[in-house]
Amino acid sequence: MTKQYKTAKEMLEELDNPKSLWDRFILNPKMNWLRWIIYNLPDVPRDTYNEIKYFIQRGKRGYSDRDLWNLDCYLATLIFSSVKSLKDNYIKYGACEKEWISVLDDIIFAFEKEKEIKEEDIKLTDKENKRYKKGWRLFNQRFDELWD
Repeated sequence: MTKQYKTAKEMLEELDNPKSLWDRFILNPKMNWLRWIIYNLPDVPRDTYNEIKYFIQRGKRGYSDRDLWNLDCYLATLIFSSVKSLKDNYIKYGACEKEWISVLDDIIFAFEKEKEIKEEDIKLTDKENKRYKKGWRLFNQRFDELWD
């Protein structure tokens, strides 16, 4: 027989007060290690195997099966960090340098925002959206120039 609650507050209070000895024992913050062993330890062999497999796949083909699950986020992260590294290690070429750095900044901004949109589901302001689109356009136009 299910208990009928008059208010949501009454139901939440009941949930906050564990009744059984096991509930009081396992929900004690000092027992985090035990909860981890009970609920996570069985997954460790499989997780370790998968991590090794994904590591080898990335080494052989540049991506892993895990990356295919969310390929857009993986590529946005990869391009963001690669272009940022290109900018940081950029060899100075003279007069065109400021323009090229500006192009790289816009591309970096676009992929940084792409990551945030995918991971945090943010909304861009009009100004950000304009720069975001500009970064994508520049990435498309200057793709063949992204080398050091």
